Amino acid sequence: MPPVLRRRAIDALLQGLCFHYDSLANRVQCSITTLAIECGLATESAAGKLSITRATRALTFLSELGLITYQTEYDPLIGCYIPTDITFTLALFCRSRCV
Repeated sequence: MPPVLRRRAIDALLQGLCFHYDSLANRVQCSITTLAIECGLATESAAGKLSITRATRALTFLSELGLITYQTEYDPLIGCYIPTDITFTLALFCRSRCV
């Protein structure tokens, strides 16, 4: 079982993922940076650098569980991660129905 803070991050992130989920395309139509900010998982250093580590670790964990597929692509031109591929698997829908 993941640590308490990771479970809270996963809970917050799942809400954001569901909000931005496009069921026709089976994709989350949002960048990882935007998800992290909206879900309260982004932090900012004293120098003003934005960190989305909490969100990416939660996404990686959900991917390892087989609940989502997750691939990232950083676009240096716009300076953030673009939503290349965050999709839900059938396991996520079965889990949410069984709980």
